[in-house]
Amino acid sequence: MSKTTTEAAATAPRPRPSLRRGVMLLAAFGLAALVAVVLVVRWSRSETTATPTGTVKAFLLASVVDNNGFEACRYLDTATIREARSSGASCESMLSGARLRLGPEQIDREAEVEQLTYRARLRDGRAAVTVTAHGTSRLFLLRRGDAEELEEFQAPPTPWRIDSGVAAVLTPNG
Repeated sequence: MSKTTTEAAATAPRPRPSLRRGVMLLAAFGLAALVAVVLVVRWSRSETTATPTGTVKAFLLASVVDNNGFEACRYLDTATIREARSSGASCESMLSGARLRLGPEQIDREAEVEQLTYRARLRDGRAAVTVTAHGTSRLFLLRRGDAEELEEFQAPPTPWRIDSGVAAVLTPNG
């Protein structure tokens, strides 16, 4: 009986190399597809942020949802940041407690920022983005960042910088 079991084991079919190769190819294809999906999602997010509307959305998410003044200030142009500093407050502190009210609603959740209506107009390297909800609109004016702004440490993934509309839309806590 032992001899028969040993003979049976010795004559049992081994996986064919072509089957192993096929499984490996299938696994490699699956991994490549997964990497491709991740890259497309990252690319589409950065492409969306690189628009004037995407820049305003990213700014609103950083300021009114995350209360991250440092991140929010990255979307502003140099003159707007200087203006904030001249008022006695740092840009970061001014925006870390920012609030956005449109009509009767205070906008402070990511889903609310995503559901706002955005309308962008482009002209001569400048953009105007109107944000609307509940019958109330706010206007952000943007311009293309200069070389210094685009190359600064931790620059946001957009060529646009907000240069107007921040003070009228965002008010500090308290």
